[in-house]
Order: sequence, then C-alpha cells, then structure tokens
Amino acid sequence: MHRIDHVGEHFRVAGPHLVTPSPQRTPVIIQAGWSPRGREFAARHAELIFVGDSDPVAVREGLAGIRRRAEELGRDASQIRAVVGMNLVVAPTAIAVQEKIDSLQAHYASEAQLAAYAGWGGIDFSLYADDEPLVKRATNATQTKETRSDAPVLTAGDVRRQFSRVTAFADDRFLGTPDTVADAIGAFVEESGVDGFLLHPFLSPGSVEDFAGLLVPALRERGLYGGFPQDGTFRSRLRSDRRDRLGDDHPARSGAR
Repeated sequence: MHRIDHVGEHFRVAGPHLVTPSPQRTPVIIQAGWSPRGREFAARHAELIFVGDSDPVAVREGLAGIRRRAEELGRDASQIRAVVGMNLVVAPTAIAVQEKIDSLQAHYASEAQLAAYAGWGGIDFSLYADDEPLVKRATNATQTKETRSDAPVLTAGDVRRQFSRVTAFADDRFLGTPDTVADAIGAFVEESGVDGFLLHPFLSPGSVEDFAGLLVPALRERGLYGGFPQDGTFRSRLRSDRRDRLGDDHPARSGAR
C-alpha cells in the first residue's frame, strides 16, 4: 500500500479513500465475454458471468468448461454464478403482444442500432454494399467468440435486414403471454444451467414494469422466482455460504495474481 499523491491540472489528492468500506470490502467481480481469453479470465476471477451466448446447449458446455478450469485453478466452481441476456415483450394476450411489438417497431431507428453494432463489432457498415461479405478484422472492439469455420458467409445486407426489426436479437428474446414466456424461461434454464437473466428493456420503465407485474407472478407459480435471500450484501446473495467477502480460494483474497 502506498499513497497516490496525484497532482494534476484539475485536482490534487493524496489518494486514500474517504468512504467507509462496505461489508463486502471487494466489489463483486463480474466478467462479460465469451472468447477463449474471456473464459480463462472468468475461471480465474469471476464471481458472476454475463454469458456471451444464447444457445442453451452452447451455454451449458461453455459454463462447464469455465467451472472445470476454475477447479484446476483451485477455486470452488460451485460459487461461480451465470446470467444471460433477456429481451422481453410480454402482455396478457397474443394480440396485445403483437401490438406492443408493432408500437416498438414504429419508433425504432435501425440506423441507430447499426451504428451501435458497428461500435461493438468494429465494422463500419457504410463501407459495404448489401451483397458484400463482411470481413473479419483484428480490432480493439468486442471480441466475443471465435467464428465457426463452417458458419455461412455473412453479408452486410444480411445484417441490415436483421437489424431492420426491433426484435433483431431473436436468439435471446422472450415474446408472448406471461404463461408462454415463463414456460420458455423454465425450459431455457433447465437446458442451459444459468442462474438467472440480465433484463435488456426495450422501454424504460415499461419493460421492467411488465416483467414485475405480468411475468413474475407466472414465474412464482412455477417456482422460478423467489426463494433467494432478501437481505444481505450482493455477494452474500450470490454465494451458497452467504459470505460477504471473497472466498479464501479467490486469487484476490490471497494477493496472488
């Protein structure tokens, strides 16, 4: 430990933190990314993983590999939790669901979504005609996972057509009535082995209100929501031993790199 003693253009500071530490001391360590390098990092350090895939079989296989590697590194792999993305449109009837999707589509700007996607993937779509194949390039942008060697060639037009719909991320969306969506979530959890979901709201706070008011009751009926600790730190709610601080098996606990 040493003083920082920063002296800059806008401020100077000795460095010691002046806020009382939380009971957790170290914040919960969350990892996102599904590349080989990302999975290795998760095995070494992650307490919670934001899974970078939405195929339930691939998710289960990927998590099993991460946990095997964690055990090789001397960690208790059972304490590593995982969540996957959820794009949700839920309503009391199928007609109401379609009306919500139509309303979202009417206010959707595909150009903005493509610009965001270009930021994630490092590909400027304005440089490609519709029939041109997208070329994989080494960039500092998101590197989620390796492209399968047998994957079909993807053209710029394919991506533009996909992102012409507000529900472009078809592989992690849950659309339907509460019962339909709850059943789909239950099947996904059973097949993938994830511990939960990261809700990506189409509308704020509308998507969250739909989740709480419409979907949660259906999930409770199936035993898929609730039963977890209602108090304590974030880490203690994730861990089966309700521990506030990092486990003794974690490298940050021992000071190992």
